[in-house]
Amino acid sequence: MDATQIKKKKILVIYFSQTGQLYNILQSFTSPLQGKSFINVDFLEIQPKNKFPFPWRPVDFFDVFPESVYEEPCGICSISDSISNSEYDLIILGYQVWYLSPSIPVMSFLKTKDAERLLRGKPVITVIACRNMWLQAQESMKRHLLRLKANHIDNVTLVDNNPFPLNMLSILIWMLLGKKGPSLNGKIPESGISGKDTGDCRRFGKAVLDAILNEKMFCRPVLKGLGAANVNEKFILIEEIGYKSFKIWGALLRGSGRVSPGLRKLALILYFVFLMIMVFTAVPILLVVQIILRPILGKKLKAKRDYYALPSGE
Repeated sequence: MDATQIKKKKILVIYFSQTGQLYNILQSFTSPLQGKSFINVDFLEIQPKNKFPFPWRPVDFFDVFPESVYEEPCGICSISDSISNSEYDLIILGYQVWYLSPSIPVMSFLKTKDAERLLRGKPVITVIACRNMWLQAQESMKRHLLRLKANHIDNVTLVDNNPFPLNMLSILIWMLLGKKGPSLNGKIPESGISGKDTGDCRRFGKAVLDAILNEKMFCRPVLKGLGAANVNEKFILIEEIGYKSFKIWGALLRGSGRVSPGLRKLALILYFVFLMIMVFTAVPILLVVQIILRPILGKKLKAKRDYYALPSGE
């Protein structure tokens, strides 16, 4: 279709990117859309009033755990009137995963009046960048989008493809020391989303551009068949069990904090020990158990995999 005949579209990209990685992914995603005379792309960075440090101090890294799990909002800066007063045809919402939940800044934004006004009745594409576990965070995101009466049409997920436990070690080095890697003379690989996967996000922007050129309404998925959300079956049960565990520990930490800050710090130390034991012993055991029980669990896991891959599919 002749571009001059296309009604101008407005796209809003909402994100919080602590390291800049997610911002680069969103730039790659939207690169086919930017510079087009019939498309306007605005970026809205969610800015906490009290910034979360990067690299993290170890105590701060673990101290946000209970508030992340229980989705307690933080104060965020007001957004500009030019964005707040605009009507958008498509929302692209990028977020990180903190402790199997959407990051605190993104969750805080979703609980504002601005989010309610901007997202209500609008098609939304979520974009996740994380280590490897995102299923429970996306379940929470879907509940909030439903509450906001948004139309969740697609989900894109990018993960660190390095093998476990190397990706666990590399992410801790990056988050706590600010060193993305490689580390130890290459024994621990570079952390994060690969440059190739980041660049390949252009294909999603091209699909959105094609939908605009063909005057397709954003009322159903436009990224099907593009490998937007690949679900790793190995982590389905681990995440489901882990999330329930996080709820219990989160409640204990919040309760201890109400008694005294010192008791919360002690509880955090106990939680850290528990988490390391779980990550390096229980998780590998569960992976082996799943392999053994694959003939029994196969159909159930396949159904869960198909469900979690929605709405875009693998």
